[in-house]
Amino acid sequence: MVDLETQQRSGLAGAASVDDFRPLAGFVLSLIAGVLILAGGVAMLGYSSGPYGGMMGGHSGMMGGYGGGMMSGYYGMMQGFGGWFYGFAVLGIMAGVLVLFGAIMMYDRPRQAAMWGVIVLVFSVVSFFGAGGFFVGAVLGILGGILALTWREVRATISPC
Repeated sequence: MVDLETQQRSGLAGAASVDDFRPLAGFVLSLIAGVLILAGGVAMLGYSSGPYGGMMGGHSGMMGGYGGGMMSGYYGMMQGFGGWFYGFAVLGIMAGVLVLFGAIMMYDRPRQAAMWGVIVLVFSVVSFFGAGGFFVGAVLGILGGILALTWREVRATISPC
C-alpha cells in the first residue's frame, strides 16, 4: 500500500522533470504579441473616448465634430462611447488579455501547449478587429500560436553501445 505522502512526492517529481522542456519560442512571441495587442486596444480606446469623442470626433476636422466631418453626424460610426470604434477597442483589449493569458499558461503547462496555442492563435486573429496590436502584435501572436501547436517535447535518449 502506498501512502499519500509518497504519491504527492512522485507527482511533484513528474512535474519537476518538465521544467527543461517548454515551448519557449512560442511563449516569447505570444507574450510580446499580447502586450502589443493590449497596448493597441488601450490606444484605440483613448482615441475613441477622449474629450469631445476622442481624436475621431472633435469640434471640427475631417474625422468629425460639429463642423460636419467625414465620420460625424447624428449617426456617425465613430462617436465616442456609443460608436463601433469603442466596441472594437474593447474587443482589442479583451483579445490582448486572453493572448497574454494563453502565453502564460503555455509556459506554465507545457504539456497543454497545443490547447493554449489554439487560444493564442484564435484571439490574435480576433485582435485584427481591435487594432491588432499595431498589426505586428497580431502577426507575432499568429506565429506564436503556430509554434505552440507544432511544439513537441523532445527528450534526449541514450542508446546502449
